[in-house]
Amino acid sequence: MDMVLTSRWEEPLVEFLCSHDEPVLSAGIVDKAGAMPFLGREAGAVPEDQEELERFLTGLRSDRVVHGFNHPCIHNARILRQVGGYDSRFLTGMQCFEDDSLLLGYYYYYGTKAGWHPKVNCNSVVYHAVALQRLDLKDSIMPNYNGLVKQYGAMGLKSLSLLHASPWHRRFFGDRFQNL
Repeated sequence: MDMVLTSRWEEPLVEFLCSHDEPVLSAGIVDKAGAMPFLGREAGAVPEDQEELERFLTGLRSDRVVHGFNHPCIHNARILRQVGGYDSRFLTGMQCFEDDSLLLGYYYYYGTKAGWHPKVNCNSVVYHAVALQRLDLKDSIMPNYNGLVKQYGAMGLKSLSLLHASPWHRRFFGDRFQNL
């Protein structure tokens, strides 16, 4: 399985979005290696039994909101409508970089002066086998990457290298910004 959501995983995210001016909020994750990348810690071996996994994930919750973005996430519909989503005229490929386009839209919506960045709410923890990476940067994703650069330019790449918390994303976008 790629992703397992605990029962009522979305409630802490919705509650937070209702009481804070945020456009999007992600759940905390545990990956297949038992890592909790946004907290920089190991959770241990991930149980295979569904009921044990539910208890395991629920026991990992903590009252922390940290810098980061992943799936699953919940968007604030009002702000998403104001931002307008991602522009499919630029992202014409099958997949990839739609989230980055939305993150830049939110970043510009709040103004760069405000220093907005995406957040992970650790009051909800789910299992996501593979997260925080793009496994294969094949030709199929290049139309969207090129569209992202066409729409947001060099400063978009630079901003994405700062918006993301994961070292992989920071390197990916930072290297591409430096090599323009």
